[in-house]
Amino acid sequence: MVTMGGAYSNHLLATALACQSENIPCYGIIRGSHFKYLSPTLEKSQALGMQLIFIDRESYRNIRSSEDLSQVAELAALDGGYHFVPEGGSNELGVKGAEEILDNLDLSYEYVFCPVGTGGTLAGIIRYLDGNKKIVGISSLKDDYLIQQVHEMVGKDYKNWQVNFNYHFGGYAKWDENLIHFMNAFKSAHEIQLDPIYTGKMMFGLQHLIDAYFFPKGSSILAIHTGGLQGIEGFNQLHNNIID
Repeated sequence: MVTMGGAYSNHLLATALACQSENIPCYGIIRGSHFKYLSPTLEKSQALGMQLIFIDRESYRNIRSSEDLSQVAELAALDGGYHFVPEGGSNELGVKGAEEILDNLDLSYEYVFCPVGTGGTLAGIIRYLDGNKKIVGISSLKDDYLIQQVHEMVGKDYKNWQVNFNYHFGGYAKWDENLIHFMNAFKSAHEIQLDPIYTGKMMFGLQHLIDAYFFPKGSSILAIHTGGLQGIEGFNQLHNNIID
């Protein structure tokens, strides 16, 4: 198994854990060629048996955009067969997995919100709801190519979804004091931990839209918490424990 991600990738750690449980050798292609210390995420992934391969950001972007599997095989020094999982797990199987998120949930809500990174989770939710509800993805990235990417993964021309790019705080893994203050206040008020990459931005955006009267009075909203809490340890190491 070969996949790719950044130093705090939820997907990398989940892949390492899944491969360990099934006794499958796995390799992680890591964005960034210079690491003085491994992040807690990479340390845990390595401890679970994942072999880490560090490459520069330009090479990483080339693989991500083209999915050049010959280059992947060369990096991992693989001669035989292997299975490649793209960044974030956003392929057909990943989307099918994301469809199951809403199984056994109360779907009487009018709006469904979720964070968006590579778009696989949002695509699965759109497919599952099959044209019903109003679906809003809050993007953690500032690149609007996501809209086309999600559309391609969904495979149908549904009109009931949108991606909001107003709450990325400058781009992937970018943040400011307003976001951290909101996250800490949210945890204090609701005893729910958010992360600064995905769920914090989603809930910040949702609260801002509520305050701006975006929703008709009495609207019901389902916000999907997609996890990501494992990355807080590394974030706090870099930023003096600013997340409660």
